[in-house]
Amino acid sequence: MDLEQFKSQIDIVEVIQSFIPLRKVGTNYQAPCPFHNEKSPSFVVSPSKQIFTCFGCGKSGDAITFLKEYKNLDFKDALAEIASMFNIPLPHKESKAHNQRKDIYQVYAKIQKSLQEDLLANQKLKGYVLKRLGSLEAIEKFGLGYFGQNSRKVINELDFKERELLKEVGFLNENNRCAFFERLSFALFNPAYKIIGFAGRTQPFFNFKNSPKYLNSKQSFVFNKSQFLYNFHLAQKAIKQSKQIIVCEGYMDSIALQILGKHNCVATCGTAFNTQHLAQIFKLELECQILFFFDNDNAGLEATKRALEVCFSQGYFNVGVIRILDKHKDAGEILQENLLQNTQTLLLKATDGFSFYLKLLFNEQISSAQKGRNLEILKALINAQKNPFLKQELSQKVATTLNINLKFHTPLLQENPNNTLEASFYKSVLENEYIEALSVEYLQGRELGIYEKSWREYIKSKTRDRIANELFIDESIRTFDIPSARKAMKGLIFNDARKQKEILLAKKDYLGLIALNNYLTQLTS
Repeated sequence: MDLEQFKSQIDIVEVIQSFIPLRKVGTNYQAPCPFHNEKSPSFVVSPSKQIFTCFGCGKSGDAITFLKEYKNLDFKDALAEIASMFNIPLPHKESKAHNQRKDIYQVYAKIQKSLQEDLLANQKLKGYVLKRLGSLEAIEKFGLGYFGQNSRKVINELDFKERELLKEVGFLNENNRCAFFERLSFALFNPAYKIIGFAGRTQPFFNFKNSPKYLNSKQSFVFNKSQFLYNFHLAQKAIKQSKQIIVCEGYMDSIALQILGKHNCVATCGTAFNTQHLAQIFKLELECQILFFFDNDNAGLEATKRALEVCFSQGYFNVGVIRILDKHKDAGEILQENLLQNTQTLLLKATDGFSFYLKLLFNEQISSAQKGRNLEILKALINAQKNPFLKQELSQKVATTLNINLKFHTPLLQENPNNTLEASFYKSVLENEYIEALSVEYLQGRELGIYEKSWREYIKSKTRDRIANELFIDESIRTFDIPSARKAMKGLIFNDARKQKEILLAKKDYLGLIALNNYLTQLTS
């Protein structure tokens, strides 16, 4: 397979969407640029051309270029990572990273088998886990285990190549020691059910002194903590079916909610919710409602606030916040009480995310000066949205929640002055080659009004000027499918014809009027 054949088997949208959240706009996808700071999204991905372009900083290229730039990889490692994503062979001899990825899956699977055996053999620990989870099936389903003597023996008996590989991913140090020993283990699976790392938790039957409660696998070529969502492999089917995902903070909370019937629940892995997590969700389901379920304490509220801001910064407001309605602190406590009482009660309430965010910004403990600054932040956030209906909805929530008459409320509801028939048709030309061909065949240019000059330049050189770029990334301007574009084009021609008739009548150019009428008759026949 040569390089061009390799490229033909990959999808740039799927590659980029693995790292940043993309929103579909017409036939293309759009996002704030990951290579420079900006308020309005100018980063555009074209599935038909298999390229990305940022109209702000000028970066552009194909899927391989994106991965090289985004992850600072060399060409071979970028190829290897894409080959792994799409399960296709490399165009040349497999790189070291591609081979290593397959090898580490096998080594981790061998270790996980020994971890589960260790847990089931340790009666105290097995009883401790059963008390928290309720069944032996949960141990296997959620990949739990224990770093005990059997797993230590298995790791020590690995061959030199396997131990060197474990050193490279940070599982073993240079002295062949593992930091996870004596801890309960959680296997970390990717969406394809391959183990890519482990988490280790302290347990009550060993003195860990001042060690942290949780340890996670280190960043490596196979594991990215900032991108990983625990239990995503189990939850992905339920997420697609329900178009809803619950995101919580801890491994045990995610497991507890899964056992309590919330099969669409995942957890962040020792890191705050970020745009890479959002990208993973969008990759699975673009219109998914995201519900954040963090602890009921100050730290949990701050984590909720940051997670909501991540979504809002990407123009995504289909979010909510789940709160526990009774005395429990988290889902783990709810599950333990349910197991004790042999019940299946889950008292939760979901609140609109933006309304919850407003209450955090303007609660009674916030000073008046800070409230004023928060209001300015809200104004900027709402004004950055391209969709006028979303602007209206957000403005009304602000007005209702804060019980104030915002000065910026009315202007947000005004119709975009650029959202005209001419603008929509020209944007359709920019996004669809067939509509572009129709415009060349039937239009003279003046029918597009203020866009005539920009259209002529685009038809001539296939490059977009500033006006074309602004139209291209403006979400508030609709585009037409081909049948609608034909109707819109006729509308443009007839609108122009009315203007031309007035000019011809003023000049008393009757031959010109006859020719114009014949043209319109031909057009409608």
